[in-house]
Amino acid sequence: MMYLATLCLTVTGAGIVAAKMLYRPDGVYGLYALLDLNGDSSVPTWYAAFTLLLCAGLLALHGHYSRQRGDANAFHWRLLALVFALMSVDEVARIHEVVGSFLGAQIKPAVGELNGFFHFDWVAAGMAFTLVVALFYIPFLLRLPRRVAGRLMLAGAVFVGGALVVEIFNARTQYLLDVHSVYYQMGTVVEECLEMLGIAIFADFLIRHLADDTKHTAVDVLFTIADSDGLGKVSQTEDPDVRGG
Repeated sequence: MMYLATLCLTVTGAGIVAAKMLYRPDGVYGLYALLDLNGDSSVPTWYAAFTLLLCAGLLALHGHYSRQRGDANAFHWRLLALVFALMSVDEVARIHEVVGSFLGAQIKPAVGELNGFFHFDWVAAGMAFTLVVALFYIPFLLRLPRRVAGRLMLAGAVFVGGALVVEIFNARTQYLLDVHSVYYQMGTVVEECLEMLGIAIFADFLIRHLADDTKHTAVDVLFTIADSDGLGKVSQTEDPDVRGG
């Protein structure tokens, strides 16, 4: 379902961008603002914020079950849940543009514009943050099964490819041309599509992994049986109907 929603929003967003290029004066009867993939108050922005919050909830569940089992990855799951919850807020509040611009302003003088690739102040800070998170989560990934770690890395690569790599090229496009150019607008469509697709891959992985992780968990049910003289005794019985597998 999330893959289909991502496809629909991307195609619609691309169509609206094309229509805006042709009918810019009237804003395509208000539809551009409503369906703008890069807008602060639009349907795609709501969808992106919702999916990020969904992932935060799924990550919190992973952290809960991992902690119950005494898994070494429990802290990493829960920290990632917090990060995704903040990303959900940021999708609407655009906190990264404020904080990133401040930090980027400190970093950018050392590297310069680089022909426009670092035209957006927050890009340098975003690259530094992504590198720190990636290095911090290397032990976490190494503790996971190879197939699980691969799915996580794929989702992360797709998301970062849109949020950072395409954004760097969009920065150069704005530096050389203008935000109203068709190249910048279509670059934004690609960027937002990759971000939503990365989150869809991640959410799909989290749901499947959570199902696999919990179906083997036995649930012990305690039955209290009263004997004839009024004294109770407890026998621990494993109910096969609630094992989940």
